[in-house]
Amino acid sequence: MNVPREGLLPASPPCIAFDQPGLVFAAGLNSSVIRLYDLKNFENGPFSSFRIYDEKMRVPLQWTGLQFSNDGYHLLVSTRSEILYIVDAFNGEIKQRLTGFMNRTGLDLQANFTPDGKYVFSGSQDGNIYFWKVDTGELVASLEGHSDPSTAVAFNPRYLMMASADSTVASFLFV
Repeated sequence: MNVPREGLLPASPPCIAFDQPGLVFAAGLNSSVIRLYDLKNFENGPFSSFRIYDEKMRVPLQWTGLQFSNDGYHLLVSTRSEILYIVDAFNGEIKQRLTGFMNRTGLDLQANFTPDGKYVFSGSQDGNIYFWKVDTGELVASLEGHSDPSTAVAFNPRYLMMASADSTVASFLFV
């Protein structure tokens, strides 16, 4: 595997995510490395570290977000491109490459797992909200919601409601 040196990667701020119990956190650095830390033993450094590199891409992608799945088995990596990654949280293997949404201008679009962990959803430059199956990476749905880019998305697991926002908020109720 031909992995570029860190000095050649685009500058990007670090991304941080906590697992659901709040015991482990992941730090995404330089859009290439994920380091896992035990919160109680943070001073000992990361207990695991792995480099994420997509051989199918010709240039490294700038990361904008990192999110643990509810079961802690996967990490979702958001980028400033038209691709999201589902990564194995234990070894860094890219499990799925999620495509089909629009982000041609490099927006910081949010993406998340649904509470059951079976789907990932993301905003898009075209204002729609897109859904993929975690296990296959298949794009399964697109909801129209905004005329401007939908940059923020979140799911309320208690009330089974999803919200998205551009400069306004649209709510989608799932029953």
